[in-house]
Amino acid sequence: MDLKAVYCHKHELAEFSKRKRASKKQLQSIAGKLNWASAVVHGGRVFLRRIIDAITPLKHDWHKAILHGEIRHDIEWWKKFLETFNGKSLILGKIPLSSVYTDACIPSAGKVQELDSLVLFFQSRMFADSTKKTYMLYFRSYESFCRGLLIPMVPISKDNLARYIVFLTQRLCYNSVVNYLNIVRLLHEEAELPYPIDTHFVKGVLKGVKRVLGAEKRPKLPITPKILSGIFTTIDLNESLDITFWAACLVAFFSFFRKSNLFTPSLQEFNPDRHLNRASVKFSKEGATLTLRKTKTIQNRERALEVPLPIIPGSPFCPCQALKLSFDICPSSHNLVSAFMFSSKSKLMPLTYNGFLARLKQSLKSLGYDSSKYSGHSFRRGGATFALECGVPSEIIQTQGDWKSDAYKNYLDPSFTHRQTVMNVFAKALPKMV
Repeated sequence: MDLKAVYCHKHELAEFSKRKRASKKQLQSIAGKLNWASAVVHGGRVFLRRIIDAITPLKHDWHKAILHGEIRHDIEWWKKFLETFNGKSLILGKIPLSSVYTDACIPSAGKVQELDSLVLFFQSRMFADSTKKTYMLYFRSYESFCRGLLIPMVPISKDNLARYIVFLTQRLCYNSVVNYLNIVRLLHEEAELPYPIDTHFVKGVLKGVKRVLGAEKRPKLPITPKILSGIFTTIDLNESLDITFWAACLVAFFSFFRKSNLFTPSLQEFNPDRHLNRASVKFSKEGATLTLRKTKTIQNRERALEVPLPIIPGSPFCPCQALKLSFDICPSSHNLVSAFMFSSKSKLMPLTYNGFLARLKQSLKSLGYDSSKYSGHSFRRGGATFALECGVPSEIIQTQGDWKSDAYKNYLDPSFTHRQTVMNVFAKALPKMV
């Protein structure tokens, strides 16, 4: 990078750091230039991630994002680095250059920066929003550790990586430690630097952590038919919220849907492709069909997931009747709204996951259950387990629950009574065979 470009970047960063807000176009411009600079500033892309994440939710060029503290930290890093940078890479690349970009032709340079902005745009879509939030949690933890030890985030030595592992064990179980290390791997991959986790030393530390802490998983308990029956006794059918809550309970139990497909996090975050909505529910004589176009295993709209719901005539446990009732109680002028709407102060509001969970815990506490052991995922486990106990083939359970791999087996938790029945059948059959 020539010294003129370094000077321009320094000046632009200085001006940028004075802003409280920046438009999408301004963010794309600075990100494109810094991405270009990262070709010779090894590890520089690590300090681009939060600028890229700020661009993602902005739909139009004039929409603005608040430049919060974390983005400012990244801008300050670039400012301080460029103050002493002479325009040359500190680490020589092993692969010879096949093309060279220069600033000799202004339109050409502008075109390259425009293309770089598009590269960043598509790169920012690499992960789903939920995955980004998770990785951001991991990133903050790792950043805090590195800042405390006054060490760079990239590259990290095997000794400091081992220290970070031990640091995580002070508050996390083994499986969570492994998950938190994913961000360290990703940062090194982005910087095209080796990741020292494969060293014998670090592997040994991880094995020791696993042996001492154990790798036991503690999933939430399943909602059984007995618990579901108890929840119904806590429902007030004169309350719009309770009617909608009960419909959501039954749909969750029978569909095996993930909570991320049942409930929107908020009114603003509702996505008709991802979240179950009234337009995606089709009633018929046989029951109802629920259609989703974006799930954990369907990221690129390559197919649609269609899940049937049964009719149970005259039963309070009929998911179709409960869903129809909630639709009738809370009519909407259009169908592209959450499937679970309730009336609040004469306004229609979606039942968010937090709202659903709060009402569920209220019911469970009144029934004498430890509500901390249950979550929205408990319906997915409970429905799949009950289907297994009813003799439903495992491949049907896998399809209904949209499990891509054998991971669904981890959700099945057959009761002791069911397993005892299996053993009784086994015992009766054995004498006939000998």
